[in-house]
This record gives sequence, C-alpha cells and structure tokens, in this order.
Amino acid sequence: MKYWVYHEGEVPGAYEARELARLPGFSAATLVCPADVPSGERRWERAGLFPEIVDAMRAHDLIPPPMAPPAPAAYVDPAAAVGPDEMLNATSHKIFRHVTELMKELENRREERALSQSLQRTVVELKSELQAARERIRFLDDRISTIPALEERERRAQEALEQVQGKLRGWEEKLRERDQRIAQMDQRLQEASQAQENAMRGQAEAVRDQKRQAQAVEDLNRQLAQKESTLAKALAMIRRLEMELAHLLPGLPLGSGGAPEREQAAAAPPPPPGPAPETARAPILAAWAQPEEPKPEPSAPSRSAAPMPHASGAVAAGAAPPPSADLEKPAPEPVRVPPAPDSERPPAGEAPSPKVSFPEPASGENGVAADAAPMPSSSGALAAGHPPQAAKDEPIPVPPHGFKTVPAPWQNAIDGVAAFLRRNLGSDEKPGSGT
Repeated sequence: MKYWVYHEGEVPGAYEARELARLPGFSAATLVCPADVPSGERRWERAGLFPEIVDAMRAHDLIPPPMAPPAPAAYVDPAAAVGPDEMLNATSHKIFRHVTELMKELENRREERALSQSLQRTVVELKSELQAARERIRFLDDRISTIPALEERERRAQEALEQVQGKLRGWEEKLRERDQRIAQMDQRLQEASQAQENAMRGQAEAVRDQKRQAQAVEDLNRQLAQKESTLAKALAMIRRLEMELAHLLPGLPLGSGGAPEREQAAAAPPPPPGPAPETARAPILAAWAQPEEPKPEPSAPSRSAAPMPHASGAVAAGAAPPPSADLEKPAPEPVRVPPAPDSERPPAGEAPSPKVSFPEPASGENGVAADAAPMPSSSGALAAGHPPQAAKDEPIPVPPHGFKTVPAPWQNAIDGVAAFLRRNLGSDEKPGSGT
C-alpha cells in the first residue's frame, strides 16, 4: 500500500512503507495519508498509527524501544511542605507538557498548511483543466454550428463520389469494349496482313504466269507467223500450179475467177512473212475447228484411164476425144481440210498449221508415171488409144491421212507440173511439202 507523506513542508509522491522508512528525517510522528483513499475522505495521521509503517521502521531500526510506563506519583499532601526540587520538577513537567501540546499544534498547522498548499495546487490544476475543457467546449460549440454545412458537403461529396463511381464503371465498360474491339481489329489486321501476303504471293504468281503466257503468246505468234508465211508460200505455189494447169489445160475451169485474175495473182510477189492480223486468224481457226461430215469412200479412179496428150496435140491411136461435157463442166467445190485427230491438234491459243501435200509422182521419164494418163495438148487433143475418163457425180472421197483425191485429169496435170518444176527449177524440195 502507498502513502502520501508530509515532509519538510511538502507532500511528495506516494511511497511504499519500506520507502517511507528509508526517507531521511522520517519518524513515527511524521504525518502520512493513504493514497488509495478518495480525495474527499483523506485523513492525515502519524506514521506510528499504521502497523505496516511501524513494521517497516522496525525492520530498519528506526524506532527506539518503547519506554517503560512512568511510575505512579506518590500522593503528596498539599499541606506538606514543598521543596525546591519538587517545584522544579513540577514546573519542568508542565513546561514539557505545554511544549508537547505546542508541537502537536504546530504539526497540525503544518499539516493543514501542507494540505492547503496541495489543495491550492490541485485547485490550480483543476482550474487549468477546467479552462482547457471550457475552451474545448467553446471550440466544439463553434464547430457544432458547422456540422449541418459539413453534413451537406458530405452528402454532396457522397453523391459526387457515387456519380464518379458510376462514370468510372461506365468508362471501365467502355474500356473493356474498346479492348475487345482492339483485339478484334488486331485479329482483322492479322487476317488482312495474311490476305495481303497471300494476295502478293498470288500477284507474284500471276505476274510469273502472265510472263509465261506472254512468252507463250510470243512463241505462238512467232510460230503462227511462220505457219502463215508457210501457208502464203503454199498458196503462192498453188496459184503458180493453177497457172501451169491453165496453160496445160486451157479449157479446164480451175476456180471461180478468170484467167486474167489468176495470171495477175500468180504474177504478184508473195507477201512477206510476218504476224497476220486477228481478222486473218479467225477464218483459219474457224476452218480448223469446223468438223467435216464423213463422206463415203468411192473407188479411186485409175491413173491409166485417161491418156496423156502429146506435145503436137494429136491423140494416140485408138483413143477417142474427151467428151465436151467433161471440159465444160464447172469446177468442183473447193475442198476443206478435215479436222486433225485429238493427238495432232495444237494446244489452245495456238494457230493451226495447215498441211498442204501433194502425192508423190510415180517413177518414170521426167517424173511422170509410165501408165499415167497422157497430158492434153494445147489444142485439146488427146493421145490415140486412150479414151477419155467419164466424169462421175460422186463427191470427192476423203482419205484417212488427210489428203484429197482429185480427178484423173487433174492428177495427171499435177504430176506433169511437178515434173516440170523439178526439171526447170532444179530444186531438191518436193512440191506439195508445205514449204
């Protein structure tokens, strides 16, 4: 238990009993007060009245041994005579008793003074605390008036915060949608990049294909020009052959045009080789692509049926003159080239190469067969002993190899022209070879 002590005019803090016994100048007469007693019920008493403090003082040898009780005074008769010693003792005893009372009064006054000073200090402290509390209350009162405005501001701030939170949620939703759109756009961009790469690769392939096609077209144009040049040469050769036939057989009609036009066409120089215009290619391609109806194959006329005419115009003995109907009959229909088989057809986009071939003449003098029919002379007479071949109304048969069979007089004339060309031109190239 702790005690307040009144020591040397002051009230130091609460001490334990052992601490009080060790204080200098502390005695059993020193005033103490229990610290756990409320301030309104405190009582200052001497330390010797508290057994705990007494035990502590004894433990530290601070309390002298108790004095023996005084012996009872002997009864003195007042009437008896009083000596000076007795009077001195009585006076000393009275003075000691008076001093003791004064000491007690002084202790009480000191205690009251200490209590008053402690109370004054307590009052001052309480006053300062009260003043601080009043100021705090005044401050709080002043702040209370601002509470409604603060509450209104708080309410507005809460509403604004809710609005901001709503806007923030909306922005977050828009941000998520924008992220999704960005992801979709990235995916579309990747797809577009892939498509662009594919398109660029396809364009490169197309450019290469176009180059290859252009090269193929150039090759085809060059081949077509060569074939057209070959065809022009073949047509020029045919026109010259027609002129020769016209000279050999004046009465034989060779085409729809007259002799002057044929001579003029034969006299014209052959056209120079070069790429033919598109208008000239279309009829050739159309004629090549147009199929020809199959025709029956009649028996080919014998070459020995018609005799060859002599140079003098006389006909061989025993030969009858040719009927006038054969010479005056109009020329047969121009022969079309049959379509080639699938294996011989040119690829798409390439002009066909027409084949113009003449049959190989039989071996004989000047390239004319010995049993061939005689050529008619300029006067129209035939060799004797060779009757003329009767004309037939059957259509011209189409051989399987793409060659055309012509009547015997034409064949004999062609053989003669071929021998004439070989004899006069001296060329090793065969007529009708397509060059």
